[in-house]
Amino acid sequence: MSYVRKMGASALVVAAAFAVAFAVLVSSTSTQTAEAADIPLAAGTNSATVAPGDTVQVMVAGALAQVSITGTADGVGGSFVANDGQSITCSDGLSCDKDSDSEEIQVDLKVDADAGEGHILISVEGVGGASPTAKITKVITVSKETLVGSLAIKAVAKTIAANDDNTTVGDGGPNETQITVNVKNAASTPAGRNGESVTLITTLGTISCDGTNYAQACSVSTAASSSTPGVDDGEDGWATVRLVGGGVEGVATITATLKGFTAQTDVTMFGTAKNLSATPDQDSIEIGGNTYIVLTVTDGAGN
Repeated sequence: MSYVRKMGASALVVAAAFAVAFAVLVSSTSTQTAEAADIPLAAGTNSATVAPGDTVQVMVAGALAQVSITGTADGVGGSFVANDGQSITCSDGLSCDKDSDSEEIQVDLKVDADAGEGHILISVEGVGGASPTAKITKVITVSKETLVGSLAIKAVAKTIAANDDNTTVGDGGPNETQITVNVKNAASTPAGRNGESVTLITTLGTISCDGTNYAQACSVSTAASSSTPGVDDGEDGWATVRLVGGGVEGVATITATLKGFTAQTDVTMFGTAKNLSATPDQDSIEIGGNTYIVLTVTDGAGN
């Protein structure tokens, strides 16, 4: 806390300015390292939606399966698991990937892990058997809607009192603030992701993810809410936790983590005044002149 005094021959003007430590918002946008999934594509189904890295289990009715990749969008690719190629022929009883029964053959297609969003077109034909599959084009849509694309965290208040008076917890007292977390997907037009479990930890004070239990770490699930705590406007991907001073002065760093993503924000926890310093704007002034004197008050941690 700084006070500025202007000293003159006949007047004294006092102005006060408060030093504020601003919270730093860090949003991570690295690629998610999610586990790939197996996505079934039944013989009678002509489309499927998958994520990069997934395996499409193409079921073909017939004694002989002929499957080919006939087209892909820019930045989208894949190959057949059995031969790492763009086309494959499999016979009943000597299946490429799995001979589920005498009437169907499973052909696995692996979508590239670094694929962008778009489509993969495949030609599917089943020859022989009781109910062969007529030659048809099927569409595999590659989407990143189910993948996390970004994680952000922000403190509503940049400074709070360091005291640990728990009688004020939850009433918006000077020793607490709310922390908002936002998760978006990796789609070309990002949207909020609900149901993502974010872990938070603080270096000072305590946090609560349920409004009741306070500790240095907790986990919270994102849901449809709002960027403004206490206001539910139905926007997806938000969560709010509460940070409370723990009696120690300093800068609390709150870290949020989710599936390889990390985001941080800082909150200054100030204590009682412990130090006072005065700094003149000029070392000397002439008679009748004036200058400013800056008085700085800090707590034990220098805040």
